[in-house]
Amino acid sequence: MRFSPDSQYLLSVSRDRDWAVWDVSALSDTTPEHSITPLATSPPKAHSRIIWDCSWFPEDLSFATVSRDKRLVLWDRAEGRSWTLGCSQAFDTPVTAVDVSVDGLILLGFESGSLKICRRTPQNTVQTLHEVPIQQCVTHSINTVQWRPMRTGKQETETLISGEGEGKGVKVTGKSEEEHCGRCKEF
Repeated sequence: MRFSPDSQYLLSVSRDRDWAVWDVSALSDTTPEHSITPLATSPPKAHSRIIWDCSWFPEDLSFATVSRDKRLVLWDRAEGRSWTLGCSQAFDTPVTAVDVSVDGLILLGFESGSLKICRRTPQNTVQTLHEVPIQQCVTHSINTVQWRPMRTGKQETETLISGEGEGKGVKVTGKSEEEHCGRCKEF
């Protein structure tokens, strides 16, 4: 589950291959739980297997979902109260984790333990910018990936990644898209 950047929506994904967007902007401590209904739900067969994770894009209320069906799917806000399929990218192994940075870079974790940094192109496709060397990745499925802003006051970002395994993680640091993809180190 993830809150939208403006905190008005909550996106949830589930084992039944569906996602739902909930309008939480009007909730209060006195709102009965049973009165909350989804604002939008995924179209039938949005994914063919369990949806593992989701993440919002920072500015336009688009979001990403990843699944055991080996796909990253980007969803765009449509008119009214719905989202439509923006684009989809298939990979060789199930995608288990996703996070979108403040500058729109997409970090993906895979069941194989591998990691990729991607971006959405102006042509509405997904481009892989960098694959972290497998020697620097965890030995089992990645459970969580997350971009974290650095504390320098600039628009720099760094990546912290946690995964299942023998206490091994990966840290990717950089000041720009090129540096994100060029400097990797194990911790």
